Amino acid sequence: MPDDPNTAPDTVTLWPLPDARHIYLLAAGIVLGVLLGPAVMGRVLPNQYEQLFNDAGPTAELDAARAELLAAQQDPAAWMLPPEVEAEIKDYETLAYDAMEARLETLRGLNMTPAALVEEREQSEQKILAHRVARETREREQLLLQHTRDVAVLDLQASVARQQHHLKLVGIQLALILALVAFAIAEGLLAPTPDGEGRRVASPRLAHLVTIRYALLAGWLCLALAQPAALKQVNPYFAGVLVAVVLVVGLVPLGKRA
Repeated sequence: MPDDPNTAPDTVTLWPLPDARHIYLLAAGIVLGVLLGPAVMGRVLPNQYEQLFNDAGPTAELDAARAELLAAQQDPAAWMLPPEVEAEIKDYETLAYDAMEARLETLRGLNMTPAALVEEREQSEQKILAHRVARETREREQLLLQHTRDVAVLDLQASVARQQHHLKLVGIQLALILALVAFAIAEGLLAPTPDGEGRRVASPRLAHLVTIRYALLAGWLCLALAQPAALKQVNPYFAGVLVAVVLVVGLVPLGKRA
């Protein structure tokens, strides 16, 4: 004889409600997200955190370029000129000194006084030295400008790589949400249905789907807490609606009353 409809359990009663396992899953996702986040891992293991959540590709080249640029800015004279530039300066000095000696020899033939010859030599040497200083200064300024541009290019490449990595993390989070919604829809397909005696029977697979749904929600919470900067790539209004949907799907059992 079928059970009294007034005493028979309804669909919501048969539906697997949140239990301790589900709460543990959510708590584990939150705790793991905090441990992997900037407040814990970001301070204890900053290099590993940056590589995992803010990967900007190979940064060794950028760090070396910045260090070299800083050293050049602090002491430009210590920055070695390219060999070809140094060779050009020495070639000019060789020609200039030869021309100076020839001019002095001509002046000696004109019976110029020794004091005048010394003054002429000093003026010529000062001009040669001034040429070296001016050429070195110009070359170092050009090298510094080029190096600054190189650092800017490397920094831009690192920034683009970091944004792409953040977008990958956002993609993983969106994939978790889509999977979560898909499992929630699957739960609706396995809703308790009446059997031949008028009683509602829940599918044994339903409880597994509910557990998976909470596991997906825990994974999403973990990533959201571990790298909050990745969520900045998402429109805040869209993110707010998305979070509301996730909480509703994750915490509210789906089903119909008898």
